[in-house]
Amino acid sequence: MIQRIQTLYLSIAAVLMMLMFSNPIAEIVISDNLFLQLGYSKITAVDDPLFAPISVWPIAALLIVIVVLELTAVFLFRKRQLQIRITLFNLILMFGLVGMIYFFTRYTMKELGGSSYVFLWPVICPMIAIILNYLALKSIQKDELLVRSYERIR
Repeated sequence: MIQRIQTLYLSIAAVLMMLMFSNPIAEIVISDNLFLQLGYSKITAVDDPLFAPISVWPIAALLIVIVVLELTAVFLFRKRQLQIRITLFNLILMFGLVGMIYFFTRYTMKELGGSSYVFLWPVICPMIAIILNYLALKSIQKDELLVRSYERIR
């Protein structure tokens, strides 16, 4: 049901998470002439074709699961208890995604002897999606309490 505010929250969160598929998440400076970019599925060199890409498939898998769960939660408006559980689980996965992005960035920098790293704007998307998921969770719980109060009156 599009008129429910939690549907809007979950839809916006899904779009924000989908934005991470098309943009680099972080940049890692290894030396003066070697810059790496962390994408959703691999770490690649910006200008060096000889650098073998490093796979970060756990980030890609987690991102795909998060987007699928977001879209699933949108269409479960009739099963509010299941929608609450999926939204809560998705919230936990998003915290894991933020931690995993940080881990892979730091690990790559340490392993290759990098000097610095910079998180780009897509790293904000999971944080905003966490807030939107929390707001959706509270709205779903409010709806559930409202429905239960009507059932008591009957």
